[in-house]
Amino acid sequence: MKQFLCTLCALCLCLFSVTCAWAEESTETVTLQEKMQRQIALGSGLRGVMKMHMEGEEGLPALLSPLEDTEFQFSYINAGERFDLELTAEKNEKNAGNTVVFSDGNTAYMTSDWLMDTVLSMPVGEELTAMLEGRSSHVQPEIMSALLGLLGKASSEQSALAQAAEELTAKARQRLDAYAGDIQLAQENGQTRMVFQYVLSPDEMKTEMKLLMRDLLADQKLLDLLRMELSEEQAAAYLNPNYLWYYERIIDGIKLDDDVVYERVVTMQGEEVATSIALALPEDAQFRELVWERENGVTTLTVSDATRRMVLSAEESTEQENGWQGRGTLAVALAEDREERMLWTCELKRDQHVDAESVHYEGGTLALQLEKDAEGESPEYVPLQLNLTWQFSSKAAKRAATDLEVRLDVKLPEGQIVAALAARTQSPWELPERTATPTSNLADMTAEERVQVMSDFLINGLIQLSSLDGDTAASETAVATQTDLEEAN
Repeated sequence: MKQFLCTLCALCLCLFSVTCAWAEESTETVTLQEKMQRQIALGSGLRGVMKMHMEGEEGLPALLSPLEDTEFQFSYINAGERFDLELTAEKNEKNAGNTVVFSDGNTAYMTSDWLMDTVLSMPVGEELTAMLEGRSSHVQPEIMSALLGLLGKASSEQSALAQAAEELTAKARQRLDAYAGDIQLAQENGQTRMVFQYVLSPDEMKTEMKLLMRDLLADQKLLDLLRMELSEEQAAAYLNPNYLWYYERIIDGIKLDDDVVYERVVTMQGEEVATSIALALPEDAQFRELVWERENGVTTLTVSDATRRMVLSAEESTEQENGWQGRGTLAVALAEDREERMLWTCELKRDQHVDAESVHYEGGTLALQLEKDAEGESPEYVPLQLNLTWQFSSKAAKRAATDLEVRLDVKLPEGQIVAALAARTQSPWELPERTATPTSNLADMTAEERVQVMSDFLINGLIQLSSLDGDTAASETAVATQTDLEEAN
C-alpha cells in the first residue's frame, strides 16, 4: 500500500510539473541547467555544434547514412518578443543547407533550403518562445531525475520515506474502506489469501486524489523528507501548500472515462503481498487500459487494447547515493499472434563537482541495455546498448558563460551510432533584420498536412546531404567537442 501511494504521489507531482505556472523567482541556488535557461531567457545568445558518426554503415538503416560526418552549427538569440534561430548543415566542408526560424514579434517564420520555395508561418505565443528558450510555458523546474529517486525509495519498505508515509497510508486506507466490495478468498500455493477490491467512479477517484494531496501538503515530516530529494527551487514549486487550490483544479481536469479499480491481496495474518490499480484511458489515447501492479517485489505496468499490449516489469529497483538502477522485462504484442520480449537494465548516475579552477560541473549518465529473452522471440534490433552522457559547466558568477556537452552512443547488432552536441551561452548580439512572405500557415494545416511538410523537409535534407557524400574517411573522433564549438565561433 505504501509503495502504491508513494508512486501515486510521484505521478501527481509529475502531472503538476507539466501544468503549473512558473513559481516566483527564487534567490536560492539554481542548477546549471536552470542557469543556462535563465541566461537565454534574459537575452544571452546560444551557439553550438552537433556531429554524428557511424561505424558499420552497411548494416545500419539507410536513412541514417547521409548524416555520417555531417556537422550542424546553430545559434539562437531573443530580444523581447523577437527571436532568431539559425541552423547550418555542412558536409565534407561544403554547405548542405541553411534553415532559419525567426519572429518579428507577432508571427514566426521558417525558411529553409530544404523546404524549396515553401515559407512557413505560425502565430507567436508563449509556448513557441518558451520551447526555443529550452523550457516549456507549462513546465515547472526540472523534476524527472528527482522522481526517479523518489520512486526508488518508495519501493523500499525500510526507507525513511516509506516509513514516514505510514500515517498518510492509514488515512487513505480508512477512506478506501468506504468503496470496498465483499472480501474474496483465493488459494495460492496452498495458502489462503484475502482479496479486497475497491471500485471508484471518476468523480470519487478525483476526490481521493485531492484528499491525498491535501494530507501530503499538511504532513510536515513527509514534506521534509521529500524536500531532501528536490532542489530548493523544485521544493518551493512542487511542495508549496499554497498551491493546493491549483492542484485541485488540475485534478478536476483529468479525463477519466470509466471506474478505477484498486485491489489488495492480503494473507490471513494481514500481510499485504500484492496491489494493483486499473483504469480506462481516454478514447483518443493509443491504448484503452492501464494497469499498475506490484507483487513479490516486482512492479509491472501494462497498457493494452483489444489487440495490442505492452508490459513493462521492474524486477529490481535500487536507489544509490548518486543515482538509480533497475532491471526487468519488456514485452510488446502489436498483434494477437505475436509477442516480442526483451530483458532490460537501466542505470542513472548523477555527478556534481568543482575543479581546481573553480569551474562547477553538473551532469550525469544514463545507460540502457536491451538483451534477448530466452522465453520468447526478440526484435531484430536487440541486443541494443544506449549510453547518454550530459554535462553542464560554468563558473559561479551569474554572468559567466554556461557550457553544455551531450553525447549519445547507440550500439546495434549492425554497428554503432555516435551523436554529440556542444553548446555555450554567449554575450548578446544584434538580431538580424529578416523578412519573409509566407506561403503556408502551420496553424491552418491539418495534423496530416503538418506531418507531410516536416517529412518533406527531412527527406529533402537527406537528399541534399547524400549529394555531398565523398571518399573522405571519417576522423577517429567525428563528434562534437568544445574545441569544435570554439572553432565554429
